[in-house]
Amino acid sequence: MDSVKTWAGRFDQSLEAYILGSHGSAREKARTRLGKFALSSVLVAALVKYLTGPVAAIDIFVLALVFTSIVFRRQGYPVIGVALLLDLLVKYLAVARIGRPELWSKFLLDTAIHALEWTVVCSFVIVTLDKWAAVRRIQRRIDDDLALAKSLQSSLARKSCFLKRINIWGSIHQCDSVGGDFYYFRPFDKKMVSLCLGDVMGKGISSSLLMAMVMSFVYEWGKTNCSPSIVAERLNHRLSHLWDGRKGWFITLFYALLDEETGRLDYCAAGQQGGFLLREGALSEIVSDCDPPLGVTEPYSFEVYTVQLQPGDRVLLFTDGVYEAKSPHEELFGIQRLGELFQRLGEELEGDELLNRLEQAVLEHTGGVYTDDTTLLLLHYSE
Repeated sequence: MDSVKTWAGRFDQSLEAYILGSHGSAREKARTRLGKFALSSVLVAALVKYLTGPVAAIDIFVLALVFTSIVFRRQGYPVIGVALLLDLLVKYLAVARIGRPELWSKFLLDTAIHALEWTVVCSFVIVTLDKWAAVRRIQRRIDDDLALAKSLQSSLARKSCFLKRINIWGSIHQCDSVGGDFYYFRPFDKKMVSLCLGDVMGKGISSSLLMAMVMSFVYEWGKTNCSPSIVAERLNHRLSHLWDGRKGWFITLFYALLDEETGRLDYCAAGQQGGFLLREGALSEIVSDCDPPLGVTEPYSFEVYTVQLQPGDRVLLFTDGVYEAKSPHEELFGIQRLGELFQRLGEELEGDELLNRLEQAVLEHTGGVYTDDTTLLLLHYSE
């Protein structure tokens, strides 16, 4: 069974490549070979019809003409005329053989009906192939554009950052080719680090465009020692005007500033779950009275919260795609399960290895698929 599926898959790929292929030498050679076979099939159909009788239960010519239409497409219409001539020849020979000239008028009407049937069938095949080829070419262009967009989107997020006392790792997986989750971090002023994590409403191309726009704002405003609330208010103002009155659009954001020398972490949370702090094996939540998402209410003053990090502390930030990941039975992964897993693995693993284990646990829960965009950001404050 597997070998049959493999053969069928290769045949489909070969047929698609032939139909969509350019006019190269390899395709022309294949078309020449297939064309000879198609024309031969018309001759074989005429021979079979002559041997079985001029009025056969099955119209053998139509099978040969369908194959010819696939090979030659619109250039295959003249073959219908060839088939009609052969059909008339077979019937003429049949009339001469049985000596019943009165059947000739019936055979002529039969051939006229065949001409109409074959033209309709071949036209249907040709038009269907042309439409299918046009759709596949458009799909290929879209796939290429999405692949480029995914590559560009991935390049916006650094995988890691290693400073004097701060190590940061990030991981992001979009549910579709491109999506709306994002994270960002950058050092500035020798001892400061700005970092953020967020989620744009929805999925797909529109969300990825908004994500890129937000990251450009954060990149510009994050290179100065601005309070997290000021950055959030600026973003909220820009996005509220961008929505232009449209309802239901919003962005969640966790934005923070970290002083590498003192370990002070100032942050604000706009519609975004805080995270976890792991200190000497004890787990606690980075919580806040969650402010509304960006773009919902304007003007709005976002609250700033502070966490004092100590050497050895680890901080895990995440988007809702992690704890809202659903199993095949619609069971959520849950924040509690994520926290327990982080507490258990955080003392043994570090960096990318820890993030990979967390992602693996989410995928095992969902059955091996991402049910939403998922993003993890891990920070380690060391001696």
